[in-house]
Amino acid sequence: MLEISLLDEDQAATFSNAIPVLIATLKHETLQSGLKVTKNHGLLYNVLANLSFTPDLAAEIARHLDLADIVAALDASSRATDRSVSDMVERSACQVVSNFAFVPGKPAAMNEHGVVPALLKLLLRSLRDSYHVQEACSALECVLEQAESSKEAMRTDQAQQTIQLAMSSHTTSPRIQASCCRLLALMMDARVWIPAESDARDVRAAAGALQRFSAADDEAGRGAAQAALAALHRFEALSPQHATTAKRVCRELGVDLPSLGRSSSDASPASSGGSGGFARLFRRTGPTAQ
Repeated sequence: MLEISLLDEDQAATFSNAIPVLIATLKHETLQSGLKVTKNHGLLYNVLANLSFTPDLAAEIARHLDLADIVAALDASSRATDRSVSDMVERSACQVVSNFAFVPGKPAAMNEHGVVPALLKLLLRSLRDSYHVQEACSALECVLEQAESSKEAMRTDQAQQTIQLAMSSHTTSPRIQASCCRLLALMMDARVWIPAESDARDVRAAAGALQRFSAADDEAGRGAAQAALAALHRFEALSPQHATTAKRVCRELGVDLPSLGRSSSDASPASSGGSGGFARLFRRTGPTAQ
């Protein structure tokens, strides 16, 4: 598969001229296949995912590739009989969405085209595949951080339950635990979801992540612990009742709930061990970018 590092100006200009042709080929393949995903879809999305790490090229791709096309590809991939094809399409499409979130004007359209529900469906059907979970969670993070309107799509029981399932299915993955904790924090920050004090599943999941990774000596583990701690402090700050619940759950699990040393509002997911903000645009993950 094509693997592209960040490109210099001349290289970017060369690829920029090819982008309309690539996307026209992608759309033609969709028509020819009867709206099914094929190996060619996977290869083309892989190329676009790699190109989208360069900001100018991401903007050029966004000019020609509709969000509706990406959502349709994710939907079609769920019915693909060849798992290797759907894997390539889904992973690459998630990366394109992640990088589209930083293209001016594109995040505002995310909610209109149902990007968040499509990512949640992908996450739900891919819970056993840690790589898929990480890609889908990262894409959700990018969209929610950059598109205020998209946060409304998380105001569902299914959204909350899907994140809880992802955390419980991958307890040993620090990256997934960190990503899910940041998603929980984003949802609480946006006030689209206020967990009841009596329902401690989310705070228990975050406390479990803090317990597992608090002594980690690697970057991924420390990031998970910091994200978990930030989520717990978000929960604690909701109300005195929530604070009591957080402290009770942490005490039951034998977890210390230390202060972050700053106010809850200052401890954003991006600043609490996450890879949020513009830096994520250049993160290299998975088969599309090692």
